[in-house]
Amino acid sequence: MGAPLARQPARDTRRLANGVSLARVPGLTSPAFVGLGLWWHAGSRFESDAQAGWAHLLEHLWFRGGGRFTAADVDRATDRLGGAVNAETGREVVGLHGLAPAGDAGELAELLLDLFLEPAFTAADLDLERRLIGAEATSVAADPLQAAIDRAFSEFFPGHPLGVPVVGRVDTVAAATSAAVRRWRSDHLSGERIAVTLLGPWGERSLTRMTDRLAQLPRDVPVAPGAAATPDAAATRGIGSLHGSQLWAFPLPGFATAGFHSAELLVAGLAGGLNALLPARLRRRMGLAYDVRSWIEPAFDVSLGMILVDSVPPEAVAETERLLDTVAAGGLPADVVEDVVTAARAGRTLSTANPVAAMRRLGWETLAGIAPTAPPDRRALTAPWPTLAADRRRRFELEQAPGGSIADG
Repeated sequence: MGAPLARQPARDTRRLANGVSLARVPGLTSPAFVGLGLWWHAGSRFESDAQAGWAHLLEHLWFRGGGRFTAADVDRATDRLGGAVNAETGREVVGLHGLAPAGDAGELAELLLDLFLEPAFTAADLDLERRLIGAEATSVAADPLQAAIDRAFSEFFPGHPLGVPVVGRVDTVAAATSAAVRRWRSDHLSGERIAVTLLGPWGERSLTRMTDRLAQLPRDVPVAPGAAATPDAAATRGIGSLHGSQLWAFPLPGFATAGFHSAELLVAGLAGGLNALLPARLRRRMGLAYDVRSWIEPAFDVSLGMILVDSVPPEAVAETERLLDTVAAGGLPADVVEDVVTAARAGRTLSTANPVAAMRRLGWETLAGIAPTAPPDRRALTAPWPTLAADRRRRFELEQAPGGSIADG
């Protein structure tokens, strides 16, 4: 799915002796607030079958307290800082991040580092979070789009951790003990697997205290990396009827490979805007407007491209299939390539309005060891993309939630 890139430093990156990387988010220099992101290369793909859902469980347990913070202290401090502290778990990376007024940078750093480095959860906390995750899993299963995304991963990666939903399974989450979760954490927590992203005017005193604490982590841990993933090439086509909302999924290069930037532009050219190929074609040929979206669900070594077309009749499904066949055989038209390159440049400028997204992107880039930006490869975009072909892609019909549409979610 593309050649891995050689590790190279991101812009404004400092690397500690134990491998922890600290990177400043470029272009975001507001004196009014600071941001801190802790990005840990220990997502759900690093779980065994018996540990499915434990990375996500640990993310929940962070907020039960740590260091000098009880669970009530965490809630109080989060509110005092403006309520912009959160965490997330993906298949590749787990993140803990927050924003705060610039004058509260030290308090933000102390809070996040205490939760991240010194989680203080108890068996009672674990029982509580199990119940909460059970309710969350029920909600996820009832979300037609997320259910289709999880099904796509399970079919492209059968028997691999990437094929298991991030929330895990009821039996594996129920089997987790405090000792076992702590052991899993220790097995995967090392400086080499952590990127810290900084936004705004951090003072030297706060940075020094932060780096002193992070420097205590081991450089590496003797745990094998997650197994490499190869998409299953045996496609299952025409899942569900030809009515309702449809999701197409297809393999693309991974985030840490040379082809990922081109893959992002490809997906944008397919359905990433009003003038993208698919929305424009549906309007022009059928006189109808649909909610059409495209995005990438990334892992470092392989990704899945997604196209969602909401509430479509059979003829729109056929039109989408024809378009994907055309791009699979001949790439994007040159004029579309120029449009998406221009749009991507504008999008990078506008990303300064979303500081958490900017920190997330830089955190991933730093962990992957790739440069923050890369020039577009126009030749790759106008060349065939065989993983979009009919024998490689899959289509899923989304079951509508009662009383709502996919767009409502």
